[in-house]
Amino acid sequence: MLAFGIARTAWVGDDAYITFRSIENWFSGYGLRWNVADRVQTFTCPLWMLLCSGGRAITGELYFTSLALSGGATIGTLFVLHKLAGSSSAALLALGLAAISSRCFIDYSTSGLENPLSHVLLASFVFVWCRVEQLGVEHLARRLLRLALIGALLATSRMDLSLLVLPAILAAAWQVGMARALPRLAIASLPFVGWLLFATFYYGTPFPSTAYAKLFAVGLPMWELALQGLCYFSVLVLRDPASAVVFVLAIAVCLRRSGRAQLPLALGMLLYLGYIIRIGGDFMAGRFFSSSWVLGIAILIVQSRHAALGARVLFALGLLVFACVQGIPAAIVGTGRAEDAFAFWRIHDVRQQGWVACGLLSPDRRQVLPNSISVALQKMGHSETVFEVHGVVGERGFQGGPQLHLVDPWLCDPVLCRLPTMVRDDWQISHFTRRVPVGYLELLNNGEDRFCDPHFARYAQAVLAVTRGELWSLARIAAAYDLMSGVYRADLEAYLAAEYWQPKPTVVKVSDLPPPVKEDTWWFNCKARVLYEGGLDVDFATPQNGVAIEIAFGPASVYRCEFCRGGQVLHAKNVQTDTRSEYGGMRPYRIELEAAASGFEQLRIRPLFRGAVMAVGAVQVLH
Repeated sequence: MLAFGIARTAWVGDDAYITFRSIENWFSGYGLRWNVADRVQTFTCPLWMLLCSGGRAITGELYFTSLALSGGATIGTLFVLHKLAGSSSAALLALGLAAISSRCFIDYSTSGLENPLSHVLLASFVFVWCRVEQLGVEHLARRLLRLALIGALLATSRMDLSLLVLPAILAAAWQVGMARALPRLAIASLPFVGWLLFATFYYGTPFPSTAYAKLFAVGLPMWELALQGLCYFSVLVLRDPASAVVFVLAIAVCLRRSGRAQLPLALGMLLYLGYIIRIGGDFMAGRFFSSSWVLGIAILIVQSRHAALGARVLFALGLLVFACVQGIPAAIVGTGRAEDAFAFWRIHDVRQQGWVACGLLSPDRRQVLPNSISVALQKMGHSETVFEVHGVVGERGFQGGPQLHLVDPWLCDPVLCRLPTMVRDDWQISHFTRRVPVGYLELLNNGEDRFCDPHFARYAQAVLAVTRGELWSLARIAAAYDLMSGVYRADLEAYLAAEYWQPKPTVVKVSDLPPPVKEDTWWFNCKARVLYEGGLDVDFATPQNGVAIEIAFGPASVYRCEFCRGGQVLHAKNVQTDTRSEYGGMRPYRIELEAAASGFEQLRIRPLFRGAVMAVGAVQVLH
C-alpha cells in the first residue's frame, strides 16, 4: 500500500536538475561543475550527487535513476524502522499508516533531492544508538565509531543535517571518554573531511554557492528570517498536522524519566528545528521537515516497543485520521489536480504544483533532455557560448548543455551569490534576487572589466581567478585563501555603498556604439552595450531631427525610449522586441519620431523586463 502511494506521488523537482547538470557536465568531460566555464559547487548534497552519478554511469540517464535510488532508500528506511519496532506484522502496519499520514515524508520520499538518503541514514543512526542496551558498556567505543560514521555520511549528504545527530554523538563520546573518543571521531569523520578538502581545493571554498546565497550573504535582518521561519512552521501545522504531532510527541516523551535515554536525539531535533527558523525555512512546504519526521517517528517507535501492538496500530490510525483533517492524503487519493495546490506566505506545495509536468505517472509528463538547447543552437549555426540571465535554472540548465552559460541571480553564479538581495520588502525565501552589476556580463564574456565599478572589478576578478584559474596554480590557491580570509571584503563593501543599491545609468556617446551589423548577430560579437537595470544614456554631439530613429536591440524584451534635451523628456515610447526566438541575436527596430521629439540631444533607454540579457547596438537617426 505504501509503495503504491509513493509511486503515485513520485516526482522530480526543478531544483534536482541543478545537481543533474553538474553530473552531466562531469560525464561529458568538463569536470564536476555547473557552467562549464566555472568550477562552482551549486549542489548541496555531495553524497547524493555521487550516488546519482554511479546510477548515471549504469543507466545513462538521471530521471528514472534518481527515482529508483529514492525508492530504494525509502524501502531501506522503512526496513530499518521496522527492525527497530520489532519486526512484527502489526508493527509494520502501524509504521505504514504513520508514514502515509505524513505529507512531508511522502512528498520527499522522491523529488530527486537528497531527502530519501537522509531518511535511511537517520533511521540507521537511531538503530545503532538504541543497540547499547543489547551490546553492553564494553562496546560503547565501537558504537561511537558507527554513530560518528553515519553522522559523517549524513553531513556529506547535506551539511546542516549534522545538527540532528550532533548531540547524540557528543553524548556517546562522553560515555566513552574523550581520550578514547577523539581517535574514533577522527577516523569516522574521514568521508566528510575528505569532501571538504576536495571542495576547498577544487572549488576554492568548502561551502556550496547556495550557502552564500541563502545564508551567508542574504543581507536581511535575522528577525525577518526568523519570522519567515515561523511561517514555515505554521504551514506545517496547517498542511501536515500529523507530522507536527509526531514532532511534539517525540520531544515530549524524551522529557519523561523513562525516555531520558533518547533525550540527545530530541535535542538534535530541537537544534535542527531552531536552525530552520533561523534561516527562514524554505519555499518548498515540508522539505526541511521530512528528516525530522523520520527521527521523531524513530524516537516514538523506541519508546513504544513495550506497548501492546494493538495500541501502536490504533495510534498510527489516529495519526492518519488526524491527517485527513486537511483532506485525504495524496498517497491514497492520488495527485495532480492544480486546485489542490496552495501557497501561504510564499511557501508552495511544490510537488502538487509540479506533478503534472514532472510526476512519474503523470500522462502529461514532459521529457527533459540534457543538452537539448546546445544541440538546437548548433543546428542554427551557432557555436559560441551564449549568455543568459535566468533565475529558474534547474531544468533550464540541464537542457542548456555546455554552450549555454546561465547567469543565475538567485543561487548558482559564483559572484552574484555573494551579494546581498536587492529586494528588501517583498522577498521570497530561497529566492533572494541579486542585481547584476554593470559590466559583469562583459567581464564573463571576455574578461574585460573596464565597464565595471573598480571595487567590484577587483572583487569579481578574484572570484573568477578561483573558479576559472588553472587548477594547480599557486596564484589561484592564493586568491582562494584571500577570499576566504576577507582580503577583498573592503572592495565588496565599497561597491555596495557606492552603486549597488541605486544603479546609475551608463552614459555613452553614440559614436561609441557599434556600427550596423548583420541581423541576428550576438551582442558579444558586435560589441553592443549590455543594458543593465540603471539603463543606458546615449549622447549625441548635436541636436537631432529626423523622421525616425533605428536602434538595434536584443530580442525578447521591452524597452522604454525617452528623447531628452537639457535633462527634460520631450517624448517617450515603449518598444516590444521580437519574441520569435530568445536566441535571435540583435535586430534593428524603427521608431517613428513625433514632432515633440524634435531637437533631442540624448536618448535614454530603460529596461522594462528583467531576466533576459538585454543589449543595445547601432543607433541611427533617419532623415
